[in-house]
Amino acid sequence: MGSSTSKPAVEIDLGRAIDRIGFLDELWSRIGDPLRANVKGAMRLGTKAPGAWFEAHKIGGMKTVVEAEGFVRLWESGKITRAQFVATISVLVAPARELLAEGDFARISASEAATPKLTVKRLPEMTVELADAMEEVALAVREKAE
Repeated sequence: MGSSTSKPAVEIDLGRAIDRIGFLDELWSRIGDPLRANVKGAMRLGTKAPGAWFEAHKIGGMKTVVEAEGFVRLWESGKITRAQFVATISVLVAPARELLAEGDFARISASEAATPKLTVKRLPEMTVELADAMEEVALAVREKAE
């Protein structure tokens, strides 16, 4: 299992790397997201469309939710056992925290380390021009090629 404090294999200029991530995010939010939305809107579900280098697939997803009341009724009617019921349910943390006293919540909950996430946000006083973002990304590409 990897450590969340492990160092990268290659030393990096942390500030510059953070800025480059931010520039890529800016480019994606200003150019990529609108393009993706337009392509998605132009395609029918279940279709493919070719580009010169890439292919887009518009695939549908399905989200299944088990109705809690119905599941409770199955247990109450004896169609499933209490052990089966408990083994298959999970509880939403935010509503449970609102309903329970902190001590009760702490007694019946457990926390474990999650995969660390990195968020990069533009400094409020900074204005990013697309040309600046492109220039920095191009510099990163040139450095990678060397």
